[in-house]
Amino acid sequence: MKCFIEKIIRFAILCLLVIYSLIFYFEYRSYTCSHIDPYRQINEVYNSKNINADVLISGNSRADNSYNDSLLSQLLGVKCLKIAWSGYPFDYQYHVMIKTYLSQNSRPSYIIQEIGPWAFLDYYNPKYTIEMMPYLNRKEFNFLKTLCPEISSNDKYRIVRYSGKLDNVIFQLACMEWKKWKPKFVSPNKSFNKNCFTTQQPLECDSSIINTLIHFIKECSNENIELIFVFSPMNIEYGQKYFDLNGFWAIFNDISKTYKIKTLNYQNLFGSDTIYFTDPVHLNEAGRDCFTRQLAHDLDSLNIICRQN
Repeated sequence: MKCFIEKIIRFAILCLLVIYSLIFYFEYRSYTCSHIDPYRQINEVYNSKNINADVLISGNSRADNSYNDSLLSQLLGVKCLKIAWSGYPFDYQYHVMIKTYLSQNSRPSYIIQEIGPWAFLDYYNPKYTIEMMPYLNRKEFNFLKTLCPEISSNDKYRIVRYSGKLDNVIFQLACMEWKKWKPKFVSPNKSFNKNCFTTQQPLECDSSIINTLIHFIKECSNENIELIFVFSPMNIEYGQKYFDLNGFWAIFNDISKTYKIKTLNYQNLFGSDTIYFTDPVHLNEAGRDCFTRQLAHDLDSLNIICRQN
């Protein structure tokens, strides 16, 4: 009997060692990952200490694909930094990306906020996802307890946090291996996916996310940061016809008027030309650089951000 119990104990210890090895390896890979989203984007912000950019660019995947911060820095002669977070709405962008950056750097003079409607929609609310797990012990993610009710204080213990989710961890580890070879942009000569949206989608903003945006606006005003709203290009024929933007613009025109925020709308910049897009709402590399040059020109010519010598 004693020998049997010892074998069970050894087996349990072995299982725990295997589980914890997988967990620690996953967390290590996540912290050091620089080639796939969202780890790349989160870690870029966590590692952004003492960068002290003059212009901060915030947003979701449309921001990530639409802005070339290196080119914008070169054209304007000021330090620009993009902290976009693909796949997450504005309240996550604000709490995780913007607040983390501001806690580690001096205040920027300007923040460009991509206002593509997908970051403000009421049905677009990602829950507690596997890629957030490695960061849960960090104080910047305490806000997730309010955004994601399923998160509890017990999640500070790894064995509880990952309970029943190890299959997802294994899947994420596999993604880290093959996605690092995946190109970030589709080049202009690749086929454009005209049918990725097959039905018209209503775009109704979430009031709680809009309230977070208004709080952010007031915070920028108190910190003497000039906030600039920018709507990056989307394809007219294959993008805009699937979305009703009237309600969205009614809200944002009212916000920009009430709080006197400069708004630049480029949604029609490239018309129905598909050469600049990977899909109806995301630019490819060629489109990103063309848009960035136009944005730099307009920011300078409109005296919003003056070109430095």
